[in-house]
Amino acid sequence: MTNPVAPAAPDSPDEQTPPPFDPAVVDGVLRQVEKTMRAHQLYEGNKQNPTYARALELARGAFAPLWQQTSSISLLVADNQFTWFGAPVLQQ
Repeated sequence: MTNPVAPAAPDSPDEQTPPPFDPAVVDGVLRQVEKTMRAHQLYEGNKQNPTYARALELARGAFAPLWQQTSSISLLVADNQFTWFGAPVLQQ
């Protein structure tokens, strides 16, 4: 099985290339990473804590749909959001 590499995201918001797959996949991964980072801060990386261990499991699982689509992604990082192919995928 090969993992195709998605084309690089445009460097500027003016360039509008359609995403190669649903941005919700990237959004889901970023949201789970955010939750896992919060669990890491709360439980100080204690792998014996069931809540922290579950957060790590969920983070690993969240990447599976992404890796089925591509082997890498490029994000544009701004003050309050991550953008992928012109689509905001995580906003605060």
